[in-house]
Amino acid sequence: MRTHTGEKPYVCDWPGCEWRFAIKGNLDEHKRVHAGEKFFICDWPGMYSARCYRNCSFYPYFVTLIGCTRSYTQNSHLRRHKLVHTEEKPFACDWPNCNYRSVRSCDVANHRVTHTGEKRFVCEVVGCEKAFTRGHHLRRHMLTNHSIETYEENAEADEE
Repeated sequence: MRTHTGEKPYVCDWPGCEWRFAIKGNLDEHKRVHAGEKFFICDWPGMYSARCYRNCSFYPYFVTLIGCTRSYTQNSHLRRHKLVHTEEKPFACDWPNCNYRSVRSCDVANHRVTHTGEKRFVCEVVGCEKAFTRGHHLRRHMLTNHSIETYEENAEADEE
């Protein structure tokens, strides 16, 4: 009946969390996230199933791939991880004649700079006009061409 009324009487008591649930079991499962428990385990074929009890709390399914120890607090993260095993790459570069594909959309966005040459990472040291397509290239430049003190001074000047 709560599904139809929208009533959610079960409230998470974790400080700062405002999640509410219609079903107590959903609240209990949600609280595991705050406890840092990872209860979505990779279950790619080649796995074994078992019942798992830990800290006296029951995990309905504990399934793991032999050789894969990844586990997640959110099922969506587990589903994304499984793409690694299937080699499915749902995100594609839309640049003409480019066949690049990836498991993650952010990888495709980072890949696009190979086509555009856009240099979003700019050295902010006064008098230096270097710019880079990748953040780690800027960090390497800062370490090899400018003292860390100079970098920190510029960062502090920006904050003022």
